[in-house]
Amino acid sequence: MAARAHRVARYRLAVYPHETPGLAHPAPFRNRVQRLESRVQKEAEECFQQALDIARSQNAKSLELRAVMSLSRLWQQQGKKNEAR
Repeated sequence: MAARAHRVARYRLAVYPHETPGLAHPAPFRNRVQRLESRVQKEAEECFQQALDIARSQNAKSLELRAVMSLSRLWQQQGKKNEAR
């Protein structure tokens, strides 16, 4: 969701730089998008952790693997290489 908003904002700035009041410079919007992405990533991490806990409690190995892989990919994207291992 945040990635889509970021793409739309970049497009608007590229196509309509003079018609976008308050967003002539992309820095304020970029900062907002980064805060949103951070919040979304934290929420995603919490969801993956919860899915992992549920899968373990049900002894569902394939679901546990799926949750671990998703969490690992998220951590890799965040630059948390050691946690992702």
